[in-house]
Amino acid sequence: VIVPDDLMNSQDKPAPLSKIDLVFEGSDGDFYRLETRVIRYEKGKAGNLLIAVHSDKISPLQKRGSERIDVNLPCKFASVKTVAGGAGKKETIAYEHSDKLHDGILEDVSVGGCRITADLPIRAEQYIYIEGPMNLKDTDTAIGSIVRTTKRSDGKFILHIRFLKVEIATVNRILAKIAKFDS
Repeated sequence: VIVPDDLMNSQDKPAPLSKIDLVFEGSDGDFYRLETRVIRYEKGKAGNLLIAVHSDKISPLQKRGSERIDVNLPCKFASVKTVAGGAGKKETIAYEHSDKLHDGILEDVSVGGCRITADLPIRAEQYIYIEGPMNLKDTDTAIGSIVRTTKRSDGKFILHIRFLKVEIATVNRILAKIAKFDS
């Protein structure tokens, strides 16, 4: 690991044989934590180097800001376009979803977003309409933005969605399910 000069000259740098956590972004775009030990510091062609011991203590970092519940039930989704608000409205955005609904599987949901498995390779940064059992019972709707799309080995696509517009009643039902107030 390349060490900046200010850390190299600092009293705060980790001592040899001390445990450290390194956080890095993988080629898949996800972030990981690696627990390792410092062996030594040395000068290299690239600059100051921290030499660490090999470790298999690696874990993914949680990106989500809220707890999710597993759903794994059929849902519908559609593309969404944005339109400017009507006369007299200050720079408001309205979302209009397509009438053409596609089938998917709602895998998990939180108050901040959800994950859908689909046959369609929808790219990130698209708006999407979701209709499904977000608390395992009621059919709710939401508008979201696709944060990331990944392809599984079976050819299906996973849509990682952040909610932009969701009814407060839907949020309350999701929170009740997470808190197990809803049996």
